[in-house]
Amino acid sequence: MANAAFFDYEVGQAVRARRGVLRRVFDRMLAGRTRAARRNVAQALSRLSEDRLIESGLTREEYAHWNSGAGY
Repeated sequence: MANAAFFDYEVGQAVRARRGVLRRVFDRMLAGRTRAARRNVAQALSRLSEDRLIESGLTREEYAHWNSGAGY
């Protein structure tokens, strides 16, 4: 009597498409560091005067865009 083994190709694809634990940890760590960097930039920009912002080529609208968390 022969045993037949069946493998569903779509199941294999789903397993491969899922990210590994280390990759997910790295992605979340990177996202957190990116958010922290954006907060630091927004804080530094908030300390600048209007004249200094204009000197650096930013307007208040661009600063508001950074401060909203959207970044560039």
